Amino acid sequence: PAGNNDLLFAEVHLLDTADHPATGSTAEVTLQVSGAAEIVGPDKKQTEAGIVSFLIRTGSTGRITLCASSPDLTTEEMTVNL
Repeated sequence: PAGNNDLLFAEVHLLDTADHPATGSTAEVTLQVSGAAEIVGPDKKQTEAGIVSFLIRTGSTGRITLCASSPDLTTEEMTVNL
């Protein structure tokens, strides 16, 4: 489990309507984090081949929620227990 001040990568993969990787996408993705964590660096990045990574610093143990959004795409949310 992650502890105080650990660093984790959150990787976002874009999928098309058939749930296949959207490898041709260069969409801009915004990541929001709530709970005992914070984004290290920019919270908005452009995908490369439909994938983008964000660096997350954890605080105390507990639950964090990650929310990835992009204009014209479905917003997805994930909750993780640290």
